[in-house]
Amino acid sequence: MGSVMTEAQLILLVEDDGAVRAMAREALLGAGYRVIEAERIGLGLELFRRQKPDLLLLDVELPDGTGIELCRQVRAHPSLSKTPVILLTARGELEQKGEGFAAGADHYLVKPMLPQELVMWVQSLLRRLKFDEDEGVEVRLGELAIDIPGQLVRYRDQLI
Repeated sequence: MGSVMTEAQLILLVEDDGAVRAMAREALLGAGYRVIEAERIGLGLELFRRQKPDLLLLDVELPDGTGIELCRQVRAHPSLSKTPVILLTARGELEQKGEGFAAGADHYLVKPMLPQELVMWVQSLLRRLKFDEDEGVEVRLGELAIDIPGQLVRYRDQLI
């Protein structure tokens, strides 16, 4: 009997600070994720389009722009727009957070952050995404079928 191996979820980390990148990488690898990295928006966007990661960690202030701009571009991508985004920032101003959330970010973490906190937020957002995807399926129990998005219930193929 063979077991089915599922590939670890892929995280794209776009961060120009080597120490923050190393901490995040080690925490995520230790939690069982795969990690790809970029120091600039240009490479980050290319990796996003090519690798289709499960979640993005974006530094707000990068040498060639902002993570907020990259978040906007991700949200505009038709097939990958639901990818969770966590913005990382050294500043925690409310105005900047508002701009990030308006661009489509799912969460904000202020640096320095604890590795465990980073991993908890990644796990939480990926779990929520999985739950959202599962809502699109029909639930069956014997001859009873429930179509959650369609709000329909059938018993023995008869609409109730």
